[in-house]
Amino acid sequence: QLCMWFVAKEGYVFNPYALPEITMPGYDAEITDVELFDGVLYVLTDYMAAEQPYRETITSVQINGFERPKAGETAISNILKLSVPSNAPYTISDVEWVTYDTPHELRDGGGFFSAHVLDNHETFEDGEWYWLRVYLTPKEGYRFDYDEIEQVKGIPYVNGWVEDDGSVFCAVTDNVEVGGFMYGDMDFDGEITVADALRALRIAAKLVKATDEDMLTGDVDGDDAITVADALKILRVAAKLADRDSLDPRGPR
Repeated sequence: QLCMWFVAKEGYVFNPYALPEITMPGYDAEITDVELFDGVLYVLTDYMAAEQPYRETITSVQINGFERPKAGETAISNILKLSVPSNAPYTISDVEWVTYDTPHELRDGGGFFSAHVLDNHETFEDGEWYWLRVYLTPKEGYRFDYDEIEQVKGIPYVNGWVEDDGSVFCAVTDNVEVGGFMYGDMDFDGEITVADALRALRIAAKLVKATDEDMLTGDVDGDDAITVADALKILRVAAKLADRDSLDPRGPR
């Protein structure tokens, strides 16, 4: 809403019986009041929304350097490995490793649990579960919109959130067990990708010999062999056609 006061120049006055017509080319708000007070002309407009500058929406995010934490490693040493491409329209503004702050027996079955953000120099403990939160800030001229984010690559992303004004996107990973592994993640990069399916397929075709680590992660149907069937199951998860839980040879848990 715009409020204006006009004072006539020397030698001029406003006529209280014939107030001047007010025109404002290029201004969309309607003039709602024109009055004269002691020779001063008062003009008031209707409310109008502030025009927002155009900002391009970011639809894809790439986070590099993700590594599953190791027992005894400090949070900061793991965090410092993370980066984004130099030409990305966003930067990393903050990173947090988070763990459960509730005893195992109280959080079993999906019940209530509280969380604890690791200090920089806290170390990861063997057998504990952690998840990562990466906060990204768009560069000038860009914004985030949660509904428009089509893919987050480089981390085992599960969900996130965006500030209402699009100024921050927080990407959250799945739980990662220190000293553990993920079925189907044959290269241990924290994701199920086509590369994992190709590794299983090469082993099934006897082009490479399976290692103990391969058997641990790649035998997703539990038949003590890595076959084309295992490769196809891994590929379905990589293509988002199936859930990661489908790779657990122990079945639904």
